[in-house]
Amino acid sequence: MCFFVQTNHTRKELLFLMFKEINLRNHSSLHKLFYSL
Repeated sequence: MCFFVQTNHTRKELLFLMFKEINLRNHSSLHKLFYSL
């Protein structure tokens, strides 16, 4: 059970990191778009 919780936790962290990465990329893309206008 403890192992399952551990893997679940890491999975959540990975998803969170991916989400942050995507957010940063989208943010920079929006900035580029905004500056190109």
